[in-house]
Amino acid sequence: MHSPTQNIKIPVSDKVALKGVYVITKATLETPYQFALNDRIEAIGRKVKALYDEESRLPFTDGRRIEIARQLELESVIFNQLVRELNSICKTEREVYNNIVPTVARTMMANNMFNASPTDDPLVRWAEVGASVQAPANSDTALIDTSTNYRNAIASRSNTLNIGYGSAFFGLTEVSGTFGEAGIFASGTSTKGTGILVSRVSITVTKTTSQTLTIDWSLTYS
Repeated sequence: MHSPTQNIKIPVSDKVALKGVYVITKATLETPYQFALNDRIEAIGRKVKALYDEESRLPFTDGRRIEIARQLELESVIFNQLVRELNSICKTEREVYNNIVPTVARTMMANNMFNASPTDDPLVRWAEVGASVQAPANSDTALIDTSTNYRNAIASRSNTLNIGYGSAFFGLTEVSGTFGEAGIFASGTSTKGTGILVSRVSITVTKTTSQTLTIDWSLTYS
């Protein structure tokens, strides 16, 4: 039997790995019905933002958190239905990117698993896009472009076994431009840059005010 202090060699195949993937869908809107769908999705996004901000101010033991969780679950169902419908009836372009999970994210995960009083809430809540083309690094704690980056709520979250999923939507006039980076944040508020950076990725996406962006992010623990 190994003593607690003895070094144990772990086979490469047994090591834990985190793999994040971004699927970014750009939709071009043309019809009144498509514009109406966009407006409904943006309204849900604003509601989810407000709920996340309220939740961030509450103690973990506050009963209001249970009610917020129920509201978020309902909004998530509607959000998913509307976003999938919009992207199915518009001209779309889809790109896939692999990301890194930086040190601050892995530290947060270990803290929540082994600290009786964790420092941060690990639930993913926010997605950001920014203009920087600087390559992702393990030392990243936020997006590099803090002047023009834009944050929206991850309005849908779920998991199946060891894979987590989150989706965020960027509406027609909420933000536009050429984006070179995107990121996912846990905890924090609607103020950009707050919370814990869970992933950062380099992208090449240009969005106009006639287009929407959907970020579908997955994280696999393997």
